[in-house]
Order: sequence, then structure tokens, then C-alpha cells
Amino acid sequence: MKDDILLGLYNYCHQKYNKTEMTQFINSLEDEFPYHIEGMDTNNLIRSFMDWFVLEKIIPQTGKRLTESYVEEHPELDEETKQKILNTKNIIISEFIVIAKDGLNLKLKDRKNGSYYSVVQISNNPQIQANTMILGRIFPWGQIYRFAGVMALAHTPMILDPEIMMHHYEKKEIERTESIILSPSTKLTAVLNKYPFQWVDGMCSILSLGTGGRKNDKARDIAEKIVTDLSVIIDKLPDRSKEALKFILNNGGFVKYGLLKDYDNEISWWWNNHPPKSTIGLLRLYGLVVVGKMPQGTKLYKTALIPKELQEKLKEIML
Repeated sequence: MKDDILLGLYNYCHQKYNKTEMTQFINSLEDEFPYHIEGMDTNNLIRSFMDWFVLEKIIPQTGKRLTESYVEEHPELDEETKQKILNTKNIIISEFIVIAKDGLNLKLKDRKNGSYYSVVQISNNPQIQANTMILGRIFPWGQIYRFAGVMALAHTPMILDPEIMMHHYEKKEIERTESIILSPSTKLTAVLNKYPFQWVDGMCSILSLGTGGRKNDKARDIAEKIVTDLSVIIDKLPDRSKEALKFILNNGGFVKYGLLKDYDNEISWWWNNHPPKSTIGLLRLYGLVVVGKMPQGTKLYKTALIPKELQEKLKEIML
């Protein structure tokens, strides 16, 4: 349910109303349905109607949205999940530009007000790529957003937003930094000395260290500060970051990066100006996890690793 909220709610809707009843709803609510765009094909119309009906429409018989009824009828749900489901009513409708796409993860920019949203698709839509224009609706789901309906897509060879080019540059620089070769015995200072100054200065700021001086001196100060204040740093972390850190710790101190796919991992290149706030990003910002390439067999795999000097101390604190 947490991963496929729309699918779960659709199933609930189908359990409550059969095909005949849904057809009657579509016909009777046609004038009330606000997202009917001229020229929309039948499949998209039905899909968009269902999105609206499931997430937004107040059902006359109950005076409630289906999401509210679902929560009432499922008392076994934890409070966090209940609140997430109820928050789906906070729909944002706009034209969005896809600034970047990474698998199912999208970075959208609202053309109306310039706001940014991290959106995770339930399944990959190959028509949605960087520089795609989306007329659609999104809703909050914890720290991310999900689609509540896509009414139209537009593609153009023109760059719709200069940030698309900037994000491309950032992505390449991040990939270059993440090509650092790691081993199970890699220590934090060795990695920090290979980090760009933007990352080192961002880490200094979050740890209340000065950003002046040579990078290798700052790397030493960062490593010492993290070891000294490790318990305090762990206490500051959100639960999801602690959960991810414990997962890595329980797997020998390093994991293939793909195993962390269920955790938000968004970072920017400019840690000094835009420090990471995502689940994995915070672990990286605080130096608790580094990301690079580790040899396994004859191949190099992207790997998340807890620096060697922190592993035993973290076990004492967390396990």
C-alpha cells in the first residue's frame, strides 16, 4: 500500500462499485468532472476521471472522499500511512517541466510559480523524459509526490528551462565523484580528500566547522568531528535515515547501491549551497555513508559504504 497507493485505492474503489455503477458515475458526473480536455482520447479520459473520482470527488452518499472512507475502514493502518492517504486531497494542478529523470524518479518544475517537486512514478512512462511538458496533477506522499493524473504531454526540441542543462552538468559531476574506488577498509578521510570542495564545505557547514583553509585539513577536521560527535549526529537523523544506515551496517558495512532503491536519495552537486535533505543524502552529508565503485568479482559496482573507522562505533550505538 505504501508503494502503490493509487493501485490500492483503485482496488478499494472497484470493490465498492461495480462496472455498471462506475459507468453511471462517469455519465452522471461528466459535467462536474473538471479535467476533461477537448480532444482527449477515451482511455485517457477514463483514466483521468478515475484519478479524480478516487482522490478528489466527495461521494454524495457518504459526504466523504474515498480516501477518507478507506482510512476509516482500515483501522489497522499505522498513523503515518493514514495521514499520507488523507493528504492525497492536497492536489497540485499545473504545467510541469521535467527537469530530470532517473528511473522512476522525476524532478518537476512548476511553470506557474517555479516550485520544484520530487515525483516518483508507479511505473515507467517512456513518453516522460527530461524536457517533457506535463499538464497534470500531483499529490504529496511523505517526502515525495505521486501523480494524481496526467492530462497531456508535450515534447519540443527546444530547451524549456535552462536548469535542464544545469542538471545535466550536475549529474555528470556527481557521477564522476561517485567513481571513487572503494574497498571494505576505506576510511572517511581518504574519500573526503577526493571530494569536490562544494561537498567538503557543505559538510563543514552542517558540522559547524569553518570552511576556510586547505581541503585536506578540512577533511581531517570533518573526520575527527564525526567520530567525536557520532552519537549526537545519529540522534539528529530522521527515522528513515537511521533505518537505511542500520540496513547497511547489518550487511557488513556496505551494499550495492541498487539495494537502497526504496529510500529517497536525491542530492545536488552544490552541497555548500543546497545541502542534501533526502534519506540517503543526509547520511552522505554527515559522512556516515560514502558512495563509489567497489570491485566484486570481475566487475565494479556502485556501492554505499560506511567508512571503516565508523562501523564499530555505529554498532555500539545502533545495534
